Amino acid sequence: MTLGDRIVVMSAGEVQQIGRPQEVYRQPANIFVAGFIGSPPMNLLRGSAREGRVQAGDLEFSRAGIPDGDVVVGVRPEALTVANDGMPSFDFTVDVVEPLGDEAVIHGTTAGSVVESGAEEMDELPLLAAGSRAPVVARFLPEEEPSPGETLRLGISEERIMLFDARSGAAIT
Repeated sequence: MTLGDRIVVMSAGEVQQIGRPQEVYRQPANIFVAGFIGSPPMNLLRGSAREGRVQAGDLEFSRAGIPDGDVVVGVRPEALTVANDGMPSFDFTVDVVEPLGDEAVIHGTTAGSVVESGAEEMDELPLLAAGSRAPVVARFLPEEEPSPGETLRLGISEERIMLFDARSGAAIT
């Protein structure tokens, strides 16, 4: 990605998205691209939309114009922060902390179910079996490093939450 003005993301010989690297990263066309571009990859959670409200585990927020049905909620690890009042948020239990010098990568779980990116099989609905805890990865500044076992309330600005159709995998704009 660092060498090209434009990149092509392909899966099984089919073009998934073409664009500038940052454009593909910020606005993935589908679940495959969302899970393929980025390290660590995007967190993808099973959710549902009803009457303009979206819920994935205990993360809830409003999104005008979204059709009712099953959705995939996508959140980049660096978009997660300790929650402020009023922002969409969820409880997160810290399992592993990777201090990397300039950042700390935090692995943990939240209520809900995870969704695979579909990188392995695009023909099938890319959902894992339902479970009560979903793995989530967050990237923090090194001075914000929590401890394993700690429970935090993580938040995200609504504009940083991405939505995808659960059946087709396509981004919902």
